[in-house]
Amino acid sequence: MSDPANQCPGKREKRLPRIPAQIDQTFAAIVFAALCGFALVGLALFGTAWHAAHFRWPILVVGLATILGALGAQVVVRYKWLAASGAAACVILLAQIFRPEVPFVYGHLHGTENVPQVTVRGQTFFLAGKVSQDLHWQFFARSEWLTGDTFSIRFVEPSQAPSSSSVVSPPSTATPRPIIIGCIPMTVLRERVLDPAGADLTLRRVEEAENDGEWRLYQAGRISNQPIGHFGNPECPVTRTSLGAKTSPVRFAWPRLFSLAFAQTDRGDAADLFRNLATTNLDIQTRALSDISHLRDPARISAIVSAWQPGAADLNVEGALLVAWVGSIRQDRSTAVSIGSSLSPEQLSRIVDLMGSSDLTVRRNATELLSWLLQSGSWPAGLRGERYASVVGAVLAPFVDPSAYDTTHEQTNKGNVRFNALVALQDARCDLPVPTRGEVDAALSAFAGTTYATSGTLPRVLASIARFRGMACPTR
Repeated sequence: MSDPANQCPGKREKRLPRIPAQIDQTFAAIVFAALCGFALVGLALFGTAWHAAHFRWPILVVGLATILGALGAQVVVRYKWLAASGAAACVILLAQIFRPEVPFVYGHLHGTENVPQVTVRGQTFFLAGKVSQDLHWQFFARSEWLTGDTFSIRFVEPSQAPSSSSVVSPPSTATPRPIIIGCIPMTVLRERVLDPAGADLTLRRVEEAENDGEWRLYQAGRISNQPIGHFGNPECPVTRTSLGAKTSPVRFAWPRLFSLAFAQTDRGDAADLFRNLATTNLDIQTRALSDISHLRDPARISAIVSAWQPGAADLNVEGALLVAWVGSIRQDRSTAVSIGSSLSPEQLSRIVDLMGSSDLTVRRNATELLSWLLQSGSWPAGLRGERYASVVGAVLAPFVDPSAYDTTHEQTNKGNVRFNALVALQDARCDLPVPTRGEVDAALSAFAGTTYATSGTLPRVLASIARFRGMACPTR
């Protein structure tokens, strides 16, 4: 065997580098880390569980950082501090590239399993849908959509008697009857942003004869089991303060922009609005209602009023129109004057009839609209002269000649009409001009003394007349 020392340098045997004994374990750890990283990335990108949606950004960042760490594992062996700095830089870089999603909130609407359509709206529409036809409706809202103080829920009331037939019925062509829960505090949703449980809400129909057709909204976890929001209109009810001769109509603080689609509203545009109110699609109907309620220009409001043909439109369309007008007045009371100035005697008579509607939403909004028109008689720029006299005459018509009214309004619930007319008059009593107040007192007193009224069939009406006449108003 030759001596290596005597060998020529060029002929020296080449030796292979020594392989560390832990190579197998290191390689396995690298592969395992890479697989974990890919699993995290897959979970972030393709995971379907919405409860984990808020955590997708950190999962994605950690997954990618794990993959990069696995690929740079050899660097870690020799240059630990350099590798640690590089890993931190990767996390920062990935965090900037893959920014977190905007926080959002989910809402559950229990009690809507059989409801065919639902819309949820703040100052913009929220996304609403059903995971399965057998489940309740849910809705989704990004935090940037939670502007304003309130939001509203509209839905089509489910059939009270579902068909037992196995044959699928064709889609209904009737205008949907929307149930509206408005003035729901936006804090209900803001408090649930980033909460995996979401906002847990329940809709229930009221089983009371006097409130037949009313629905109420409840929130799970509230200390008091009181409903939230208000039935019948998306806008909040206004606390009526007397608007005397020295007080201007109140304008609400938040500005409203006209819809661009109606920048040049004329009869053609009004016809489009009425077609949208009559559609079977609740979203389109809701947008049309919102567009009408946000109109402020008297000429545009007059175009909408003129396009309404009393009695010719579907009852649900007329109800939507009343909801829009009341919502408009709740935002800006001066619109009551624009609406009242454009209503014809026939239209006023129809609104009085609608106070007797079987639809609670319709009769409540008809009553409130007439109350606002009556109140406007004492405003500095309110209704005057024949216009105001027409409003007062329409409201008093069921009392002035009750037999004749009953004969010409056979399809109307006369008891509801008279009772709700008194509700409107009581609400507006202290805002009626003094001469008008005397005229109303005289008409109601004469009605209460007739054989028609004392026959024993109108106890609620007579009690309301007594309350109206006994109300004391402050001296101005």
